[in-house]
Amino acid sequence: ADELTGRMRLDANLAKLVVTHSLTAGTIAQTGNVYHAPGFSTGPKLSPLEAKLEAILREEPLTPPRPDQLAEQVHQHQAVVDAALDNLVRVARAVKLDKKVIMHVDGIELAKPVVLDLFRKKANFETVEFRTALGVSRKYAVPLLDYLDQQKWTVRNANLRRIGSAAKAILENESS
Repeated sequence: ADELTGRMRLDANLAKLVVTHSLTAGTIAQTGNVYHAPGFSTGPKLSPLEAKLEAILREEPLTPPRPDQLAEQVHQHQAVVDAALDNLVRVARAVKLDKKVIMHVDGIELAKPVVLDLFRKKANFETVEFRTALGVSRKYAVPLLDYLDQQKWTVRNANLRRIGSAAKAILENESS
């Protein structure tokens, strides 16, 4: 949205509204901080190992295996797998939530509607409510919520999460 305001000289609020609406409607997609046509592949071609790791991460997008489990699964040294995972993060195919959890971007996208549904019901929610709604353990829920805090989908306040500006913009757009 920031680039739209500069290049196209759009009002910042209008640009954010256009991007949010387009994402919600599915007319554009987002990979990391890159907006593109749905189905368009962004970034460089992946190595065979990176492609295999991405496929494994996509199998269980909300409950991915730990990096050490991935190394075992693909029969590679940990350092080789770590480098490949770092590249998946660099090209916005995965997100490193913490040392043990690297999640495919599909998992992040699956969590966002759950957050929106929780906020449609009430002004804030507890980690356990998110964990239950998403159907994952605390091991995945907490780092995912921390990431959503960084992305301004949620705002942590003690043991509660309240709505962040990104989620608020989507919900406001729905009601208008």
